[in-house]
Amino acid sequence: MKKITGIVLLLFFVAMASFAHFQMIYTPTSVVEGNSVDFKIVFTHPAESGHTMDIGKNEAGEIKGFEKFFSVHKEKIQDLLPSLKKTEFSTSENTASAYDLTLNKDNGFKGGGDWALVAVPHPYYEGSEDIYIQQITKVFINKAGLDTDWSARCAEGYPEIMPLVKPYDVWVGGIFRGVVVDSKGKPVPNAEIEVEYINFDVDMKASKFAGKAKTEAAATIILADKNGVFSFVPHKAGYWGFAALGAGKTKKFAGKELSQDAVLWIEAMPVK
Repeated sequence: MKKITGIVLLLFFVAMASFAHFQMIYTPTSVVEGNSVDFKIVFTHPAESGHTMDIGKNEAGEIKGFEKFFSVHKEKIQDLLPSLKKTEFSTSENTASAYDLTLNKDNGFKGGGDWALVAVPHPYYEGSEDIYIQQITKVFINKAGLDTDWSARCAEGYPEIMPLVKPYDVWVGGIFRGVVVDSKGKPVPNAEIEVEYINFDVDMKASKFAGKAKTEAAATIILADKNGVFSFVPHKAGYWGFAALGAGKTKKFAGKELSQDAVLWIEAMPVK
């Protein structure tokens, strides 16, 4: 009976993970060259090329987009909201609103080091659960191998996942560690973390997921320890997302429950 119960619970958690919402800030590689970097910004289900959502869509059907979108480089914050361009993105299920972003000299992409891109979307109404979801999302890129910002607090006033390993220097089969903190920067004990892999190619020009799924093991759920620290070993090269559910202090929006999540993307590199 215990064995059967364990199997049922495992299948339950895997099923839950396979339907996770994830705010993406995607560029093909996190270690960059050149003077500009292009991004696709999508709210979707990347493990299964599943349903994609209009970012910041409320219960009334209004699409609000982002409250804030900015970069952090050498502790300097650059507002990127004016640089976002509306577009659409398609999955195997549907098409929804999304954004394109080009990071270049006009919006602060100069020199070398780390750039943290941070997205604060307006809360999204999830009708099937009658709740709102707000995913404070962070991704890093690095140029010229200079470490500057990857270990710093980048989203003051919001929940955040702080990497304990450089998020652009993770290897397949190596251990990635992070700590979940709340909006005041305090660790969140026993945080529940959904993990998803971008399991399909992202066609930047056509603005869609393309190709076949790369692995069946593309989503799971893990728990942080009492200090908010978690570990994960990526088994596949590419981008892995971590969403610490309800890590923020804000629990209500528009009279409904709000899950204010902290999301971090890392890129696992192949071992040569």
